[in-house]
Amino acid sequence: MEQYARMVDLKVIYQPNEAVTIPGDCEGCYRVRLSKTAEMAKELDFDGFTTTLLISPYQKHDLLKQVGEEIALEIGKAFYYQDFRVGYRESRQMARDMKLYMQKYCGCGIELREWNQEPATESRGS
Repeated sequence: MEQYARMVDLKVIYQPNEAVTIPGDCEGCYRVRLSKTAEMAKELDFDGFTTTLLISPYQKHDLLKQVGEEIALEIGKAFYYQDFRVGYRESRQMARDMKLYMQKYCGCGIELREWNQEPATESRGS
């Protein structure tokens, strides 16, 4: 992220990530990470919050959206949901072209190949 931010002159707010999650507990992981993001959005008086997980076909979008919306109600900031998976392959190619590191595991550390999970097949319109 740091390399990309420098390339496009993007200001990024970095926070220590001391979140404790249980591998395979997607809901718990989403809740911890989105709560921290929402709290930062509230603290900095942003209009809302979202997550880069929304581009991944390996994430559970219906669950991500549900957790984001629940946190939005609790915190009082909007959760921005958009299904960015349609741009997943293009984003991977762009990252390769820019020689950016591409993480091969989700936030909890389960390597996607080891997880042996196919990309999510839930409806793209949810």
